[in-house]
Parts: sequence; C-alpha cells; structure tokens
Amino acid sequence: MSALPRCAPSLESVQEAQPAVLQQLQHIQGTGVHVHQPSAEPAVAARMTLDSLAARQQQLGCRLPDTQQSGVNVHQTAVALTVPTPTRPPLDALAAWQCHSNALTSTVQHYQHLTQPQLPVSACLDAAAVPPLNSTAAAPTYQATLRRFTLDVEKEAQLSKHVHPAARGAAEAVVKTILHEEGPMALRPSSFHQLMQAANLIQNLNARAMADSTSAQDRGSNWRWWSAWCATWNTPPVRVYTHSRATTAERQREGFLWTGAIPWILVRMKPGPGRAHPLPPSAVAVLRGVSRILRLQLKFEPPPSRLLNDTLKGLMRVYMDEHGPEALEPHRTEPIPHSVICLIMGLLRQTATHHDAEGKVVLSVIADDLQHYSLRALVATHMQTGLRKAETTSKTKKMTLKDMTRSNVTWNIDGIYVTEPTRRQLQSMVSGRDFAMLKPPPSKSDQWGAVWGSLHIYLTYLPELECNAAAALAELEIFHPVQLAADRRTTPLFMDNQARPITGSEADKWILKALSAVKCAAKYSWHSFRVALACSLLASNASHAEIQALCRWQSEASLRIYARMSQPHYHSLLRAAYGADISQIQPHSLPCTSDLGIAQELSRFTVPASVDPSHLVGDLDE
Repeated sequence: MSALPRCAPSLESVQEAQPAVLQQLQHIQGTGVHVHQPSAEPAVAARMTLDSLAARQQQLGCRLPDTQQSGVNVHQTAVALTVPTPTRPPLDALAAWQCHSNALTSTVQHYQHLTQPQLPVSACLDAAAVPPLNSTAAAPTYQATLRRFTLDVEKEAQLSKHVHPAARGAAEAVVKTILHEEGPMALRPSSFHQLMQAANLIQNLNARAMADSTSAQDRGSNWRWWSAWCATWNTPPVRVYTHSRATTAERQREGFLWTGAIPWILVRMKPGPGRAHPLPPSAVAVLRGVSRILRLQLKFEPPPSRLLNDTLKGLMRVYMDEHGPEALEPHRTEPIPHSVICLIMGLLRQTATHHDAEGKVVLSVIADDLQHYSLRALVATHMQTGLRKAETTSKTKKMTLKDMTRSNVTWNIDGIYVTEPTRRQLQSMVSGRDFAMLKPPPSKSDQWGAVWGSLHIYLTYLPELECNAAAALAELEIFHPVQLAADRRTTPLFMDNQARPITGSEADKWILKALSAVKCAAKYSWHSFRVALACSLLASNASHAEIQALCRWQSEASLRIYARMSQPHYHSLLRAAYGADISQIQPHSLPCTSDLGIAQELSRFTVPASVDPSHLVGDLDE
C-alpha cells in the first residue's frame, strides 16, 4: 500500500488517491469504534471480539470486507482496539481525514493481514515494526502482535535453566505491559523479537543473582515444600503480593500463610546428618528460598523476613524444652591433626593397596601417576592455604574459567618471577630461598574475586618437610610440565590421569578412603584443613587480623567460630590471669568527699571485740 498524503488539499483529491482507505474509514466509523488519535484526554482500553464488531456493523447496516475467501477464521480471534474517551466531533470530513490518516494506515494493514495466510516465524521476525515515537498511528496490541508474528514464546525465549518454571511468563508479562502502555514516556520498540530477547535476558540475569547451588535448591525442594503447604489451603503458591502497598487484611492473610508454614514444614522434614530431629532454622531456610524466587524472578514483594523471626524464636524455645539445649548446638567440623596429614602424605608416596580392619580394599595407590601427584599437591595446598574444597576442585569434569589452573601459580626462582617454568628451573630451586605464589580463585565469601583475587598466597619451598605445598606443586609441574601460557590457562591445577579436573565429589570420596586407610575416624573432611590452619595460627600467637587475612575471611565472625584455642593455650591464659592486679575503679564508683571523711574518722578508732558497735553511734554524732 502506498503512503498516504500527510495533508490532503481537499476531500475529493483524497477520495481519488485512496478510495479503498476511505471505504475502510466509513466502515470503521459506522461501527462506532474509533482508532487511536492524539488527544490530551486520557484513553481507555476496550477489548472486542470480531463477532461483536460484526454484530455492531450489521446493526448499522455496514460490514467489513469478506474474509472467508482466505480461509482464515478471523471472527474467532480477539482483537483489542484503543478507544479514546468521547471527543468533540471534527469540523468537517477533511479535518476528520487529517486526524485519522496515519491511524487508518495501521488499522487497514491489520485488517488486510487477517485475510492473508500467516507466514512462518522466521519470515516475520524482521517485520515486527512498531510506529516511531513521532507517529500518530496506534501501537499494536500484545495479542495482535503475537497473532501477527505467530511467535512461540516458549520456543524463542531461550530462558536459562536457572529460571523457575513459575517465572517463565514474567518476561512475557513485561513485554505485554510495554506494548500496552501509552503516553510520552512509553517505550516504542522497532522489533518485537528484539524486545522479547531483551526481556528474556533480564529474566535470565535475575535468575543468576544467587549461587548455582542455592538457586537449584530454591527451584527444587524449597518450592516443593511451599507448593504442598499452599495446596492444603487451596491457594496458589505464586503470591501476587506487594507488602509495601498491601492492605491490613492482605498482610494478615500473608502473615498467617508464611508463619504457619514453619511448624508445618518442620514436623515433616528429615533431620540432617548426625541429628535426631530437624532444626527450626531449616524450616525457615525453606521460606527464605521461596522468598528469593518471588522477589528476584517474579518481581513480587513477599512479607519481610523479620515477620518469621518471632515465630522462629517461639519454636526454638519449644524445641529446647522438648529436646534439650544440646539438640540446638551446631555441629562444626573438627580440625585435622598435623600427624594425620603427614600419614596421608606418606601413604600417597608409596605404591600399595590398603585394607580396612575387615580386610576389604579401601584404597589403591600408584605413587607415580598423574592423579596421585595431584592429590599430594592438593593435600599439601589445603594444609598450608586453608582453601575451600570448592576453590580447588571443579563441579564437573568439564573445566570452567572459575576453576584453578596452572596459570594460578607463579614461581619466584632465584629472585626472578617465572610464569612459565621449565623443568630445569624447577629442579634448581633452593630450600628457603625460592617460593610459589598462588592466586586464589573466586570463593563463597568473594564471589567475583575482587577482595582476595589480587592478593597472592606465598608458599616457601621447603622440600625437607613432610608436607610442603610449594615442594608438592613443583613435583607436579616436573612430572607433568605445561609451559606455554595459553596451555597453562586451560590446564587444571589438580587433575586425574586423563588431565581432567578433580571434582568435589571425587575429592570427598578419596579423603574418606585415605582416612580409613590410615585407621583414622571419618570425622574429618576437606574443611578440616581450613579449621586446622586457623587453630594453628591462633596457637602460634598470630593476631586476629593476621588469621583473618591468611584464611581469607571478610569478617571476624568466622574467626570466632573456627579459630579455636587449644588446651595448653587456654591454660596459659588462665594461669597468667591468676592473681593479676585488678585495682582499677570506674569514675562513678569513686567515693564522695563526705564518705572519705567518715572513713578517715572511723580509721582512728579501734573497737574491742567485746564492745557492741551500735553503742558508738552517739559518740560519732557528737
């Protein structure tokens, strides 16, 4: 269709240039439904079906062009038209034409599209043009846009696996709002496909706000608990609720629903490892996970977490009355003794098969293979650095950019920094002089590596020690050299015999087998190395700030939990405190002048033991 003239000199010239458009104008005006035109008065949205539109046309004696020839049943499709509030009638037909000319172009094209077979999605993506900002044409409605482009939202969305199923329509709702909005600040995208891609991108980024493990638990067990609880009250688990704008009745309803879920979930939960009963905070953790989904992915505002605190405190008191205070005590990881670490390192240096007390094979060691070189370096590095298991191992066998690689290790050999060491350089290292610098990867407390990522861990080369991280790393580098910088960036630091990264689950299984092989109780884990480092530093009189820096804690809260004093250190502190001078006094406890005078007068008298002190009161008054 050719473009309509912006300003027609006369109604007759317009009729000659665009008779078909004028005919459509008469049909639409006859229905009593107006297309959108610029107006200072507010517009109201009305949705009509083609059946009701045809009935109105039949009543007025007019009809739309026949659409049955195309085979498209448009009378069963809902059409949304924008109906302005009643305005003053135009002065004449020419004025009416000038007001509606651009709007007619969009409307007629829409009707003509309904009479044409629909095209594939790929052929329509680039045609999703929306009128520019200075256009007076009506923006297409959301339903009409979806029908025009036949866009399968779920297929084109490409939503991340981290997006909760209940939130998969959130991006579509955003697009719907944008397309329906009017006004000078409204967004007018040039492509519907581009708008949908942007909305889905934002949805995916919001879903990645939490750690992968936390997000998986929120989408899994946490949401299943919440759905089951809501099902008992025949109410949907997706709470369309904004706490800051809620009424009193709405707040009471949601408060009952959220706080009532705590005891309901608690009595149905399984206890954690080593516990006879589940802990009340575990039930609250479920609700916090549900709140994260509603807040981050669905953009609702659930009740604040402080609403749950009073219920949790009451439940904790009931729990303690029934099970005793020891049932609430946290189960912390024990520090692994240095002697046990040396036994494990000795075990890894000898090729042997180890059995348990029943004669079953628990561990087979081949000392000269790549995996056991890596395990020796892994044990020594954990002992001297206190790195977390998630920092030194990978989640899967496929390495990611977050995993530790050979490029995380830099050597200082004879005062020269070496990032691509050769076998000769490593074999020339001198004890006490040379050292390795280990760059820590992103961690739980430093997710972006912005705090500790630029601060190296210094490991002095001391091969005479039974467990030395720099010596074990040098042995690994010599056995499996990786020299080029590009290769070091893609080679795992700790690997199996196929040069693939050691996963966290593999490391857990191996440490349990190693502890069983050295006849040690299975009460230690990889986190025990971190606790042992903190306790050793505290026993060596390191300051809290030094312990916090070496263990890479961002606050002293973790230090108070894991840096535990040994019995000798505890005894030495108490022994030094015995009989210490504590003669200091606070200002408000100082005696006043009158009290001092009385005390001095009293000190001049010596009262015999046989005399009643009450008889002296009168003498003192005189």
